Amino acid sequence: SATVGLVIPTVSDPFFAALAAEVEATLAPRKLGLISASHGDDMTRQRMLTRVLVERRVAALVVVSAPGDSSYLQLDIDHGLAVGAVDRPLEGVSVDTVTIDNRIAARVAVTELVTAGHRRIAAIGFDARVWTMSERYDGYRDALADAGISLDADLVALSCGDAVQAEVTVTAMLQASDGPTAVFALHNRSGRAVIR
Repeated sequence: SATVGLVIPTVSDPFFAALAAEVEATLAPRKLGLISASHGDDMTRQRMLTRVLVERRVAALVVVSAPGDSSYLQLDIDHGLAVGAVDRPLEGVSVDTVTIDNRIAARVAVTELVTAGHRRIAAIGFDARVWTMSERYDGYRDALADAGISLDADLVALSCGDAVQAEVTVTAMLQASDGPTAVFALHNRSGRAVIR
């Protein structure tokens, strides 16, 4: 096949749209096409989509995994399918993976907020099951611990689900008498919701 399958959480997120554009730009000079699909962070849907792409005989899969076990891919990998993971590791299989150190990056970001004088730093995210969110939350907790700041569960909302719920949650936090003075958003969409 002269095609590569790309499976991402959503095409509406600017990060994943940019990722798809870069994958496509990388494939074009090699005369390879791209078929993309989105799973919405649902492992059942990811499994179905990858099966459809494999049945279409894609030459390779590039996957930004939904939370959950991806070991179902092992048989296809054993039969020669090239699979790579981007942004999040694939749980249950060993494949080439491209990520950043989310934990350290979050630790550095939150440490900057602490250095600026903040002690009540909220953490806002959409889905705590997502690997990148979990890693960033660990970095948030590391930075607070480094600064001797106790974790306040009232300032943590990791599973808001969507922008509307994140906005409602942050608004309620900010209206509290002991609300946050800063917010650490665990990804771009929750960050935009916080800013709104």
